[in-house]
Amino acid sequence: MSNSFCKKTIIILFTLFFVVANAKNMNAPMPITFKGNKHITTSSLEEVVGAKRDSALSLINQGVATINELYIPKLDEIFRLYYQKEGFYEANISHKIDNRGIHFFIKENRYIKVKNIEITTDFDIDDLIEIKKGNRFRAELFTNTKSNIKKRLLQKGYCNYDLDTKAYINLKNYSTNIVIKLKKGKICHFGKINISGSGGIDDDVIKSRLNFKAGDRFDIEKIKDSYTA
Repeated sequence: MSNSFCKKTIIILFTLFFVVANAKNMNAPMPITFKGNKHITTSSLEEVVGAKRDSALSLINQGVATINELYIPKLDEIFRLYYQKEGFYEANISHKIDNRGIHFFIKENRYIKVKNIEITTDFDIDDLIEIKKGNRFRAELFTNTKSNIKKRLLQKGYCNYDLDTKAYINLKNYSTNIVIKLKKGKICHFGKINISGSGGIDDDVIKSRLNFKAGDRFDIEKIKDSYTA
């Protein structure tokens, strides 16, 4: 075996070792810290990116949150989008990496404020509105409000409702106008109940386990309860 061949083999093996070692390092947990966040809690930011926090008694990271290094290139964008969902469209986010981990520096700046909530409805939804006038606009609360309304309608038998929700964001004065328009429609009723795939079980036995019958007012909860009956 020639010396040239041996040298090439050693170089190839060293290169493979370097690549594998580097890949393992990229999967290694890196401590992550935040500074400057005031309205958004550190625990919320950690949760967004799936950062893991060891026990305070841990000898490795001593309770400091860690993140997989593979996620680092995307973190700035993830936090920027998250802050927008929380109403901060002018948030400045930067980071630096040193031998102690990755450190994020956040300047939240002003947030979008709910200026007005306009509701037109023929169905009582006042207690379902999670967004409040004068508060910070949060996309999650806006989505929750829509879900709450739909759930209440289905519980009360209204399955043909017309619901229109809009959030008009004005970036000039940093405010939003919420518009909710709802027409509940007519009450729905259960129609004829057809049973298939019962595996030989008598239809009457199955119907006896249902919490509703044909002609009853529609109620989504009765359908859910029947699954567990």
